[in-house]
Amino acid sequence: MTIEQTVNLSKASPSTRPKLLTEWKQALDGLVHQNPAIVFFLLASVWMLCHPWFGFWHDGMLYLGQTLHRISPEHYPGDPFFMFGSQDDYTLFTRIYALVIKGIGIANAGLLLTFIALFSWFCAFYLCCRAVFKSSYAPVVATIAIVLLPPNYGGFAIFRFAENFLTARSAAEPAVLFALFFMLRQRHIASLLVFAVACLMHPLVGFSGLTVWLVYVFMYPPAAWTRKALIATCIAGSVVVGILALKHDGPFGQLFQVYTGSWLNLILAFNLHVFISSWPLNDLYLISGSMVLSLVYIRHGNNPRLKQLVCAITVATLVSLAISLIFADWLRVILITSMQIWRILWICQALIPCLVVTDMLLDRKNLSLPALWAMALATAGLIMRGNDASLILALLGLALAYVQVVSVRESVQKLVSVALVLVVALAIIGDNLSQSIFIGVQFFTTNYPFLYPHLVPVICGSAIVLAILILRSKPVAVLLTVLFFTFSTVVWDRRPGPEIFFENAAQNNPFEKYIGVDETVYWNSFRPLPWMIFNRASYSNGMTAAPILFNYDYGMEFIYRFHHMQSLYVKKDECTPFRFQEGNCGDRPDTINPTLCERDDRINWIVSYYKSGLPAVAHWKFVLPGLPDGLYLYSCKQWLSLPKDLVKRTVAAEVDAAEKAGTYKVTDTAARLSGAFK
Repeated sequence: MTIEQTVNLSKASPSTRPKLLTEWKQALDGLVHQNPAIVFFLLASVWMLCHPWFGFWHDGMLYLGQTLHRISPEHYPGDPFFMFGSQDDYTLFTRIYALVIKGIGIANAGLLLTFIALFSWFCAFYLCCRAVFKSSYAPVVATIAIVLLPPNYGGFAIFRFAENFLTARSAAEPAVLFALFFMLRQRHIASLLVFAVACLMHPLVGFSGLTVWLVYVFMYPPAAWTRKALIATCIAGSVVVGILALKHDGPFGQLFQVYTGSWLNLILAFNLHVFISSWPLNDLYLISGSMVLSLVYIRHGNNPRLKQLVCAITVATLVSLAISLIFADWLRVILITSMQIWRILWICQALIPCLVVTDMLLDRKNLSLPALWAMALATAGLIMRGNDASLILALLGLALAYVQVVSVRESVQKLVSVALVLVVALAIIGDNLSQSIFIGVQFFTTNYPFLYPHLVPVICGSAIVLAILILRSKPVAVLLTVLFFTFSTVVWDRRPGPEIFFENAAQNNPFEKYIGVDETVYWNSFRPLPWMIFNRASYSNGMTAAPILFNYDYGMEFIYRFHHMQSLYVKKDECTPFRFQEGNCGDRPDTINPTLCERDDRINWIVSYYKSGLPAVAHWKFVLPGLPDGLYLYSCKQWLSLPKDLVKRTVAAEVDAAEKAGTYKVTDTAARLSGAFK
């Protein structure tokens, strides 16, 4: 039945409703089977609504800084992030990024490339669904599943697949998915070529995909000689790596070195997420949910191609986690730890839950009831990862995976099935409420905050489909699809006002003209904002702790600068490593004064929302949430030339006044802005 043959169910009498339900189902079948372009763009619209652009937050700021450094290296001689090399040395991504920035500017480049990356991610995922499933409904169910299930992976939920900020991962992840698509189509040469592209974009992400390919081809060889060739290649590669390690050539020289002493302590303080044994339970619950779903499908699934993919991903993931636990958590080997091979979890979390749930729902008539119950329990446990009930649900699902038949009355079976559906539904609703809280804290001035909980775009897409079925016109269906995709594109840019303001402030602010191109700016914020706004070196920021893992000298420089800042606070617990990384070490009279400049003469300028009684070079007047009086620019050279008695009296008076007024600590709104967009 085509779209035009749909009837209005609401006007039907009870006696005719079974027939009309069948006709609606036939109309929906006609939409899904006969209109793949409409379905694709409806799903793409839902996907883009679930992955909006908030600007340069999280690692997006780090890659922006690396790109700006590539464009103007002479601007960053005093920035520790670039003193000892950077991740930029191992990716082609920043070279492409730099070309786009030169052409259309920072703000537009970030927005455009992120949109392309996320749309490419969905296209690659859609193709993988088409390669795995025969049903036209599969991409629909899989898309709904992937946007509703948790995207997080890694310690302290530090990463997520399909991130809505721009990094080298944004380019590498779609490439890996395209490569997996070619693998599933048995086009292994094309797959390897695309994996190579992914490795050039982000070696760690590309390596994780290549690991899945190696396991898949070894387990299901396309030719009799394949396994022998793979074994020979792996042995030869190991020999080459060993030789390079013995020669201490590049990063391979760290294969036989371990973290010790002060370097290890720094990593435990600032990069704890790299050690699996330090992860919170909710991160482990997330993995257990995916592994149970994998086991359930391996035992009960009926799709051979999907079963092969699930087996390959599961084996590759478990082996990678085991290697990471042994060589990183236990032995502290530098190369293995810095490779973070547990990052293969992004493939596991992105594909196993949504594909398994999709196939088992579509094939439910051919599956046993215990298998479906096990799937529902594992899915609920996956979503409820922040609750100890997650483990209980996963274990129940694991137990049911080994049950063939349930010997209870049919009414009880129906009751249990309904109860499990409600548990999953409530878990999804609860997870969406937590997403709303996340938006309220991290992006408290964003546009369209009500659209972020992923259940909302799914409901919007469902409403469009319902309208198409009711209106019974293919031209109208095309029009509604175009309008929905346009809407999703227009509201996709949800940058908060402060983010838009600062992104467009480069070469358009009153401070930049005073700051020499090779001078360093102290701006006590979570993000290194001097990069984006002034294209200048930043003294130190909580976000820039990541390279400690890769370079001892950087770690020593980072901790020296942190201790310099921390020493200005009366109590050290007012600026702990955690508070510093969260951007919550506030500016106040005892921290914004000439002492800051005296203790490290590499600081040339200070930018702060704090209005000091000492002279300021310039005042940037604007009003934003948390910054009602704009920002002030202070010159260390000018401050150090002031009479010391004057400085001492002024600072002492300001501290006394702040204590009496009860405003000694940074205001909550300023702290939120300082630590925003993580």
